[in-house]
Amino acid sequence: MSVLIFGADGFIGRNLSVALTKAGISVVKAGRQKPHLDTSYITLNSQETDQSVWDQAVKGIDTVINCTGAIKSRSGNSLHSVHLEGATRLFKACQNSSVKRVIHFSALGASTDKPTEYQRTKGQAEEQLAKFAQGHFDFCILKPSLVVGPGGGSSPLFGALASLPVAVGFGDKLGKVQPVLIDDICDLVVRLVQRKEPLPKHLDVVGPKAMQIDEMMNILRQHLQAKSWLTLKMPAKILEISSYFSGSLTNDILNRDTVRMMHEGNTADPKAFSHHLGHTPHNLSDLSTLHLNSP
Repeated sequence: MSVLIFGADGFIGRNLSVALTKAGISVVKAGRQKPHLDTSYITLNSQETDQSVWDQAVKGIDTVINCTGAIKSRSGNSLHSVHLEGATRLFKACQNSSVKRVIHFSALGASTDKPTEYQRTKGQAEEQLAKFAQGHFDFCILKPSLVVGPGGGSSPLFGALASLPVAVGFGDKLGKVQPVLIDDICDLVVRLVQRKEPLPKHLDVVGPKAMQIDEMMNILRQHLQAKSWLTLKMPAKILEISSYFSGSLTNDILNRDTVRMMHEGNTADPKAFSHHLGHTPHNLSDLSTLHLNSP
């Protein structure tokens, strides 16, 4: 059995590579930045327009996992390019080949009618996958909430806030989140790759408990053993103003779209995830005791 991970240089991709390899599965990694001397790695960029390059990348592959993603558009690497254009060419290559399965990482709340470009492009990619898969290959769309673990895409922001000597509190002005640990995501994907039955078409991937961001921050502080001597309440308006300048002047995770999604919230029923995972997903507080799949 051979698996191609597109986006293997990212947080989820790196951890999946380790977990699948440990499970005895042959892994081919693909992404923008090839690690030095890694012969199992294919350099493949979402902006590649030559379809034959994509067709060649999936040649002889049984299962393709697409976990590419970006939180905001950057110079020469837009959300439209990463989430939609590259994914569409990948799905077309799977249609042109003997690929049997595609596991695609989208996002909880993604939809073509949502207000942020992040959510819309993720939703558009889901539609493209369903179109190209029809009659050609099985597929599963995974829709995770906030993914937590060492080196996580959103973890640096919340980890930095949690480690400050001044605790930042947002109150109940923001929507709830349902953090999911990277270990549970890795366990799920290994089970899906090894599964003999058809894959679930859509699966919300969330932790067992919905919580306010302040509660999540308190758990992260405990995990980091960070002590705060003062709690600073952050009004929602100040957060919005800060996100405007952060998103305009830097490549920080905090920007107007992410703040808008924080207001919206990010929760779902964990029952289906628990069923396919084979156990109840771990609580965020298990970070301190759970062995994480750090590559």
